[in-house]
Amino acid sequence: MKNPSCIIISGLDGSGKTTLANSVVEYLRSKGYKTKYVWIRSPHTFAYLISRILIRLGWHRTFRNPNGITISRFELYENTFIRKTWSIIEFFSILPLIMFKIWLPYLLGYVVICDRYVIDSAVHIALTTHDMNFPDSFLGALLLKTIPKKCALIFLDADLSTVLKRRPDVEYSIDEIKNEMKLYRSFMRKVKTLSFDSATQSAEKIRNTVIDLLLAESKPKITIMLEKPIITIGILTYNRSLSIPFVLEAVKNFEYPKNRIRIVLVDNNSQDNTPSILSNFKTQMNSYYESIIILSHEQRKSGNIPEGRNICISNSIGEYLLYIDSDVIPPSDTITRMLESFASNPSVAIIGFPCLSSPMTFLDKLYVHEIPKKPNPEVQDVIGMGCTMIKREIFNEIGLFDLEYSTMEDLELSRRVKKAGYTVLMDNNKTALHLKQKKEALLEIIEACYFSLTSDAQLRFKILRKYKPKYMIARLSLYSALIASFFLTVVGTVVKDTLLSSLFISCFGLLFIYHFLKCSGKWRLIIPFTRIILGVFFALGIYWQIIKNYMIIPCKKCILLCKRETVSEAKTGE
Repeated sequence: MKNPSCIIISGLDGSGKTTLANSVVEYLRSKGYKTKYVWIRSPHTFAYLISRILIRLGWHRTFRNPNGITISRFELYENTFIRKTWSIIEFFSILPLIMFKIWLPYLLGYVVICDRYVIDSAVHIALTTHDMNFPDSFLGALLLKTIPKKCALIFLDADLSTVLKRRPDVEYSIDEIKNEMKLYRSFMRKVKTLSFDSATQSAEKIRNTVIDLLLAESKPKITIMLEKPIITIGILTYNRSLSIPFVLEAVKNFEYPKNRIRIVLVDNNSQDNTPSILSNFKTQMNSYYESIIILSHEQRKSGNIPEGRNICISNSIGEYLLYIDSDVIPPSDTITRMLESFASNPSVAIIGFPCLSSPMTFLDKLYVHEIPKKPNPEVQDVIGMGCTMIKREIFNEIGLFDLEYSTMEDLELSRRVKKAGYTVLMDNNKTALHLKQKKEALLEIIEACYFSLTSDAQLRFKILRKYKPKYMIARLSLYSALIASFFLTVVGTVVKDTLLSSLFISCFGLLFIYHFLKCSGKWRLIIPFTRIILGVFFALGIYWQIIKNYMIIPCKKCILLCKRETVSEAKTGE
């Protein structure tokens, strides 16, 4: 080994950090390397002594953990000053350990194996002080600065059930364990790490990979995929006998090892030939894939897309879940291209391809000319699930698809992912083929306007009110000004007022220029008109939802309540 090296192993309690660290140390010592094993986690030294004293004074909490075991642990009072002070005490208590137990042997040429380090200490501090923003704080940033540059960071992940099984005496509640997961992932996004799912990968396999990294002559490029991860493909079907054979054929042609793919097919009790097509596909191809699972679920209300997507999640394995709609033909390099994007940016949680028909519909053409292709995938606020890959671990943090959204469940999930601090990407250099019937341009626009006033408006209002209220207000203000200027222009024309007559032209011109500058190509003059029309109907739909939710529904509830009180009084009088 030419240079002193360091491996930091971080992760949830029960993820296997100590087992991995001991096996690596044992192997390296058997090969004659000078190896130093270090265990660091708060509280230590001064902070530990203070915590023992405070526990004697009553600063502790006794409760039953998720496994039913009684736990008594140190607990701070709910006081901001006390908690801020405690984070400072913890920080200065751990600094001497970092200097003498990590940096000194590291500089003396030892191979330092850290079973927990500052990331684990920072997570512990955040949980103790109930400060979920500690990773972004000044002290959190300083702790990360103490990580040696020539160092491999290993993160061992595990699901909740595995953690509870391995650590029956875990000192946290279910909610605290979930917060612990969020904190670790928040830190992992700030540094380059090599992550392993210790629940699905053997300890020996992880150890061998870590040793290979340690013995590399140069600094390991730990963002490179060392082996092809297992992918789950989720496809929802309902009466898709005409399109599903083409989709399954495209899946068969993926440039990716079939034994690293699980396919989950969720059929919504199709009444055509779809179930037999799926069954034949499983009979022919099951031996080639990790597994092919066919499931069905009862019709739920008028739409059950989010329920079907959640069924895919609960039956998935591996690191990533690829959703493909049952009328979408993905490119053969879909998986490899998407994995490259994940590998290049640890903060990416979702990446997708645009789904366009051939020949393209009018709205597809607008999309192509409004969003020109760029060398790299672009950051998006929302993304559909037609051909989209998601990190499975994200569902442990933000939850599953919301069943309240019969449609637009993908847009709501995207907003939730963005709110959690992750990145959503759209790769416009690749397109998936959408098998849908072409309609006349005018009919497409009429349908889009109609849905903007009805079902789409209701769901869009719920999403924007929850995640982007400022955006909704700004867009409403913009198109409200346009609508108001139209009526003022009519009045100005009648009364022959030049100033009022020009208001609509001015507002329309500003919006036209805005959309004109965003697009390119021969459709550059058509796109602004279409976007303005759709924007007006968007505003009208949102206004109707505001009136409905804040005026009509409360009035109905008030009338119903008054009727009940009247009936109740009448019965009391009798």
